[in-house]
Amino acid sequence: MGRLLHSWREGRARHLAVLDDYAAMCRAALALHEATGAPSYLECGRRWLEQVEIHYRDRNGGLFFTADDAEALIAARENRPGLGPPSGNGMMLQALGAALSLDGESLYGSGRRESQTPSPGRSAKRFLDFRRC
Repeated sequence: MGRLLHSWREGRARHLAVLDDYAAMCRAALALHEATGAPSYLECGRRWLEQVEIHYRDRNGGLFFTADDAEALIAARENRPGLGPPSGNGMMLQALGAALSLDGESLYGSGRRESQTPSPGRSAKRFLDFRRC
């Protein structure tokens, strides 16, 4: 699976995805896994989470809006609380929590939790409730 791209026009995909794109796709993949139990959706979500860790992670904390190898932006949009769609950082937090609750692994934690076997649907609903966004 390659990297996500941001736009599609006249039969051509262009521009590397921004954080919001990865966050939304991760949430969607994890919600589909929870709904269907199909492991392929969980795998897609985990691969996209890994791409975020590689290309969007700010080593000082948080996540960048664009990938480390993306074209420079002409102007950055202003993120103001309470306006517009959910932020990429907020959606990524939900996706990371959902991935952890669904398969017991975290890209940012100590790895597999030996003391608890995850059960799909048990706690993921907290993270995948789109009405809270």
